[in-house]
Amino acid sequence: MSKSIPLHAGETAINHAPYIALDNNTQCIPQHYLRYQHNLASVEKLVQEIEYHAQYPIFVCQDETGLYLQVGIIGYDNYQAQDKQTSFKIVYGRKWP
Repeated sequence: MSKSIPLHAGETAINHAPYIALDNNTQCIPQHYLRYQHNLASVEKLVQEIEYHAQYPIFVCQDETGLYLQVGIIGYDNYQAQDKQTSFKIVYGRKWP
């Protein structure tokens, strides 16, 4: 008998959602059969479970428009000449709702 992969906080399966057998003897529900009701804490938990390169930190934030992700890049400021900069800083990318 195969083991089922648990859903994350903020995820629920729709009625009669299929389980798909994976090669590692586990089962999962494909994401298009899930409903999502995430909040700041559930998205933060998901992001913490993913491995990233240390040069690209991921931020989970919330403002008056809702939740969003934002990627930072630790490097030189792209609005100043690189030869005039002595250290790296976090340069923030766009906000992804």
